[in-house]
Amino acid sequence: DHIALLPAYAAAGTAVLVLILDLLLPGRRAVVLAGAAVGAAATAALSFWLALSGDGARLAFCGSACSFAVDARAAVLMGVFALLTLGVVGLSVATRAPVGEYCFLLACSMTGGVVLAGAADLITLIVALETLTLPLYVLVGLRRSLVSADAAVTFLVVSVVATAVSLLGAGLLYASTGAVHFGQMRAAVVDPDVRPLSVVGCVLLIGGLAFKVAAVPLHA
Repeated sequence: DHIALLPAYAAAGTAVLVLILDLLLPGRRAVVLAGAAVGAAATAALSFWLALSGDGARLAFCGSACSFAVDARAAVLMGVFALLTLGVVGLSVATRAPVGEYCFLLACSMTGGVVLAGAADLITLIVALETLTLPLYVLVGLRRSLVSADAAVTFLVVSVVATAVSLLGAGLLYASTGAVHFGQMRAAVVDPDVRPLSVVGCVLLIGGLAFKVAAVPLHA
């Protein structure tokens, strides 16, 4: 269902748009920032339109189960990611970073957040999460100072450890249930024979994700 993918298309298109604008109009910072703002606004508008359409869950990438599902909650989360990006663009008018690279990385991170909201299996979840966070490492270090470089390396190391823990949990869940789609896993974990391993997998997966977003008490 390509309509379910419209916010993701808009977010990824925003990344391409700002690259092209920066290439064709070098030095025109306002135009590039405006392109990023328009793309983020379009992504938010499409997301909230899906949330208000009331057509139920829209599905994409389906085989035995679907890897991408957009219901009202997922669509609202997509819109929130897009609005946050729009807010960051608005606060970045005076940034001294290279505007083309800055807006491109920001749009890539927005794309990861949009896909993350609609993820319906472990693979899509992990790939979307990394698409969301990998550009942030570069954005943190984009000022090219010792302080920002130190912060970027620290952010990278912490996130890599968190990702490793999450992947271990995802691997244990797949090993115990034989499934990567959330619906199939939910049906399989009720089996008492696989519950001990699946519980450990859930704890590691959730713990890794909580560590990645610095949720209490892992913020310490």
